[in-house]
Amino acid sequence: QEHIRQLGVRDWREIFAPLSPESYLLSVINFMALRVAKMSSFFRNREEDGQWYGAFERSFEKRVRALRGSGGEIRIAVFGPGMMQEPIELRMITDRILARHSMEGKIRVRIKVFDYPDRRGMKEKILLNRILYDEEDIRAVREQALDVPRYFVRTRRGYRLRDEIHASFEFEWVNLNDVEKLGVALANGDRPASQDFVFVNNVLQHLKKESAKALLKFI
Repeated sequence: QEHIRQLGVRDWREIFAPLSPESYLLSVINFMALRVAKMSSFFRNREEDGQWYGAFERSFEKRVRALRGSGGEIRIAVFGPGMMQEPIELRMITDRILARHSMEGKIRVRIKVFDYPDRRGMKEKILLNRILYDEEDIRAVREQALDVPRYFVRTRRGYRLRDEIHASFEFEWVNLNDVEKLGVALANGDRPASQDFVFVNNVLQHLKKESAKALLKFI
């Protein structure tokens, strides 16, 4: 039950209630396998909730036009980065828009990632850039006509984010369910209110009610 809840299924009883006892366990295993298989894929949310991609691209492009004459900085905060897909997606999307407007190097896109200090051992993998993606994970990047070699190095074990791209991200490690520590982390110059864009969708569903309210209050 806990694993299913963490996968974002809120009302799992309705999903599995019609199943017979004999098929219940196998169905749960198959369901979880499909969900986990997609967790490292890029643009995996486009099919389920693709509207935010278009909305973000339009808003970001509008911001780029506003800064076209003077240059400057666009700040993005991402809470709960999963296996870094969302921050990397944002980097690829923003790079493409900057190139379209010939603003690469003139506008800095600062992406800051907020995550738990030790989320299933992912902190070390993220910080040391040790997350690997397979061909299926990368497939959607090609489908979006994005430049795979610009962002990833192909190794014998899979695709790894290029070190120079990894170095472009900033990280803040905080227990997002600790309201007091979360408040301290956000009460400085990098608080979400000072950001141009804030992404919290991937993490809100996993937070305690009080923590979610605290995060939204700071936004």
